[in-house]
Parts: sequence; C-alpha cells; structure tokens
Amino acid sequence: MVAMFLVLALMLTAATICLRSSIPNKWAWLLFTLIGTSRLELDWGSGAMKIAYVNIQLLGIAVRKRGDLAPFILAVSAPIGAVLFLFAHWQHRKAQSAAKAASVRGQE
Repeated sequence: MVAMFLVLALMLTAATICLRSSIPNKWAWLLFTLIGTSRLELDWGSGAMKIAYVNIQLLGIAVRKRGDLAPFILAVSAPIGAVLFLFAHWQHRKAQSAAKAASVRGQE
C-alpha cells in the first residue's frame, strides 16, 4: 500500500519537474514519466501476489474489484520512465551548470 503512494508521488513529482524544466522533448518525457512498466498485483482478500512482466499502466497504480463480494486487487507498476527522466534531468542540469561555469571562467 505504501509502495503505491510512493510510486504515484515519484511519477507526479517527475512530471511536475518535467513541465518546469527546459529539457528537450519535454512532452515525450512527460508522457514517459506517467507510465509504469510491469505490474505487481496483490489480492487483498487472500494475500495472493501475481507479477505481470509485460505491462504498461498509466500513473503506475490501480485498484479494482471484480464484483460486489470480491476482494480489492491492488496493483503497482515500476516507475521506470520517471526514474530515467530524473536521471536525464540531473545530467542536463549538470551539463548546463558546467557550460555556465566555463563561460564565466572564459570572461575573466
């Protein structure tokens, strides 16, 4: 349950940073940050877990119920896009600050 909130928070944080950044291909990165890959499902009633390795899920979390008396099924996906974006954003900022420092040294 906690993992679901952490995945959602990471994806939304990465999407917010993406919207505010000057990284190239911003809209492609934004879509990529909001998609989770693979899926781990937990049947709330029986405690059974199931893994789907080939899966794409929007926002990385899901809660569903198959009928009125059926237990909830919680699903969480790996936020690969958000993690890759945050790494790319860090590299982009690092390169920008290095270029800025080099231009300041060149002016002296």
